[in-house]
Amino acid sequence: EVALEKFKTCQKIRMEENGEDHVSVAHVLVEIGELSESQGGLQEALGCYNKSIRIYRKRLGDRDVQIAKCLNKVAAVYTEEGDFGEALGACKEALTIYKEELLQGSDALEVGHTQHQIGGIYDQLKRFDDSLECFTEALRVFELNLGEDDLTVALARNNMGINYARRKDYNKAIELCSEALRIRRLHAEEGDQSGCDVADTTFNLASIYDEAENYDKALKLYGEALAAYRESPGDDDIEVANCLKFIGVILVSRKDFEEAQHTLLEAVRIYKAEDSIHHNVDLATVLYNLGLVYEKRQDLEKALNCHAQCLRIRKAELGENDKDIAHPALHIGSIYLPRGKVDEALVFLNTALELYGSEWGKESSEYADALSKVAAAHIAQEEYDLALSELHACLGICKKKDGTGDAENSEKIANTLSLIGMIHNRQVEYEEAMKFYSGALKIRIKLHGKNHEKVATTMMEIGNVLEDWGDSDEALDCYSECLRIQRLGHGDESIAVAETLNKLGGVFAEREEHERALKSFDEALTIYKSHLGDNAVDVGHTWHQMGKAHDALEQHDESLHCFTEALRIFRTQLGEEDLTVALALNNVGVNYARRKEYAKAIELCSEALRIRKVRLGEGHLDIADGLYNLANILDEWRRNDQALKFYSQALAIYRSNLGDDDIEVANCLQFMGSIFMKENEHDRALTCFNEAVRIYRQKDGGEDELAGTLFYLGRLFAKRAEFKSSLDCFTESYQLRKSQLGENHVDTVEAARFVAAIERKLHSGR
Repeated sequence: EVALEKFKTCQKIRMEENGEDHVSVAHVLVEIGELSESQGGLQEALGCYNKSIRIYRKRLGDRDVQIAKCLNKVAAVYTEEGDFGEALGACKEALTIYKEELLQGSDALEVGHTQHQIGGIYDQLKRFDDSLECFTEALRVFELNLGEDDLTVALARNNMGINYARRKDYNKAIELCSEALRIRRLHAEEGDQSGCDVADTTFNLASIYDEAENYDKALKLYGEALAAYRESPGDDDIEVANCLKFIGVILVSRKDFEEAQHTLLEAVRIYKAEDSIHHNVDLATVLYNLGLVYEKRQDLEKALNCHAQCLRIRKAELGENDKDIAHPALHIGSIYLPRGKVDEALVFLNTALELYGSEWGKESSEYADALSKVAAAHIAQEEYDLALSELHACLGICKKKDGTGDAENSEKIANTLSLIGMIHNRQVEYEEAMKFYSGALKIRIKLHGKNHEKVATTMMEIGNVLEDWGDSDEALDCYSECLRIQRLGHGDESIAVAETLNKLGGVFAEREEHERALKSFDEALTIYKSHLGDNAVDVGHTWHQMGKAHDALEQHDESLHCFTEALRIFRTQLGEEDLTVALALNNVGVNYARRKEYAKAIELCSEALRIRKVRLGEGHLDIADGLYNLANILDEWRRNDQALKFYSQALAIYRSNLGDDDIEVANCLQFMGSIFMKENEHDRALTCFNEAVRIYRQKDGGEDELAGTLFYLGRLFAKRAEFKSSLDCFTESYQLRKSQLGENHVDTVEAARFVAAIERKLHSGR
């Protein structure tokens, strides 16, 4: 303010002495303009420069060098204000004057500075060919006048390097910027160049190496720039944050997540402390990459928070439809999906899909990735036809890029084939499922070799299909191969090994090889306890599996211990109202029923039923199963009225959900018939048995139940003295049991005894 006041006093004196349009007044106006510009008064500065130009034109003519110098200053103000058209016009006029009026013509130093200024304006206008031409000419002039090691030479080389980097001519860019850095370091050592300028050039060179994917060199140079910025202007400067941002992004790409987390968190701290909207987009980039780190480290709450902050900033700064909205939206949806928040996930996934389609194109890898995630959401909603359509579209995109040697794309193909296989497996289309899973397996073996964990995962998926298909031998082979690979890669004590041991145990249990099942479950239990502790949910599930195996071996004390442990863990970890708690309660209750402790059994199974009703509603199939189970216990306890009540309720739910001809309907009718027969309500019993027989005859694999119901019918007809019908029923029951169980089985022998008894009655009657 003092300087400005003195300049204005000087201007007033000169105007009084020489007149308003004297050249000396123009000189002072230039000084006032420069001072105003330095203080941010751009319009005041522009007014002074234009007045000076008017005076110079009037007194010195249109081609005086003083006019050119003022035009350079005018151009700088217009550039600062973003009016690049006006800036370019002013510079071009200045250039013409210099070339015409200066003795050196095109080789004059002022020409070089103006060419450099014009190059900067062309850069802003994205006219990069023109800017390169200007920077190149400026460099020639600077080297001619000032020598090869002058700072202006460094500046021109640096700007040319940036230009070549935009053209992806990285070798030329690195050559030019490296030379610029050498010059600036030389001057810094001599004390006439600031450390910040050296740091800026180092950072710029690092950025080029980064873009050229030479990450080792980029990290080294970012580190040097970071150290320089920390020294001056200090640890909390925005340039420090910028270095940390780029270093963190590289570390994420290299999967050095621990170091990346530390680096990115420091960048977040500085950006947030700066509290400037000018760096919000940089902050969003850091938050996005920090979210990726937390995802990889399975800290999903923090990951979700980072991606949400990134999304919010980018929407505010870039708009709702900017392409950079897609990335955090995709990751937010991907985090919601496995949590069961499918509707919320689809909102974000569809946003990403739409943006990838419009910005990258519907043939892009990004679009295919998002489409695959959307399909996974539709799988979770059991919208299988829609999901299949999306996955086949995704497969088509990836296959167009196949054959380029892109391992990542090949893995995407394998993953898509696996998802298609999973859908066909859920739709009980086992042959189709095997076709797609086998395709995925072939790709993964070719990509990774036979001992890779992705191969193990695919073997597990194929094993699941074979197990569902009923081919337990082949399923065991797949699970065993999966186990071999996992042990090779992770050792004998990994969680993955425990999961596969549980799968093997399940197959052994289905094959009624319960001792082998228990061995697998016990080994899995030890691993889970070692890694997760005694109270982990996976430990509870394994205890539960072991309980069922002990039950099958009629080792009821051991099974009660296992079920009780499972129940304790489920209650502790999942809460009293969880469905797994209901399952464990039910199995403990059944165990007490086997011990004839019916009151305790009813108490536990009733609590299991209550939880299921709360969680699933009154009409769910699991409610019918719980009612049926309670009815069985009450039937065994000879509480016939209560048993009939629960069988009737279960029957109504089964019929509502499965139809009148389902096997569960027949089972209820069979037990209801047996109770009616015990109560001597023969007509009602006959109705139940006949309907059960009708259903069993329609079902493959229902021979055991049919034989049992025919046996009951035979006894009922015998009670009614309808011996011919009784003999027919006992005879068919005997034949079925002989075929299924063998001639010496106790049930076969019992049926044969009744056949003989009824034949004797018929013979004696004749």
